[in-house]
Amino acid sequence: MVFKVVEFQKIQDLRFTGLTAVPLSSLTELEQRPEKMLDPYHLKRDQEYIRDKLVRKGYHFCRVEHEVSSAQDGAVLQWRIIEGPLVGVRSITITGNKRYPTDQLKAMMQTKESWSFLLFPTTEPFVQFNLDEDLKRLKLAYYREGWLDIAKDDRIFVEDLVFTPDR
Repeated sequence: MVFKVVEFQKIQDLRFTGLTAVPLSSLTELEQRPEKMLDPYHLKRDQEYIRDKLVRKGYHFCRVEHEVSSAQDGAVLQWRIIEGPLVGVRSITITGNKRYPTDQLKAMMQTKESWSFLLFPTTEPFVQFNLDEDLKRLKLAYYREGWLDIAKDDRIFVEDLVFTPDR
C-alpha cells in the first residue's frame, strides 16, 4: 500500500488588487493569512466573506477571484477584486398604504432614495440586508397600530425589484 501525501502550501504573502470600497483593516475575519496553510475550504469561505463585505456596501455586481502562485518556501495568494458599479436606489414606490402616508413609511426605512442638492447628487447604496430590515420595521409599525395579523400571508412585501441598465 502506498500513500501519497500532498501538504498544503504555507502562505508567504497576501496581496489585493482592485479593492477600494472596503478598507483592508476591516477584513478581520479572513482565514487565509501569511504564515497559515493554504486551504481550499478556507479560500472559498474568504472569497464569500470578501464578496459579502462588498455587497453590504452596495456593490452587487462585484467579482472576487484569487490566484495562487509559487514562492520560495510557500505560496503567494493574490486576490483580484472587480467591484463593479455602486448600486443605488433611484426610487421607492409604496402602494396599498392607507393608514400611513408614503413619506412617513419611507422615513421608517433604512433604504433611502438617491437625491441631489443643486449640483451635488448623492447615491444611497442599495443593501439587501437593509431592505429585509425595512420590511420588519414596516410590519412592526402596523402591528403597533393594531394590525395584529400583518405578518400573516406576507401582507407587506417587495412586489418588484428592478435593476436598471445603469444599475
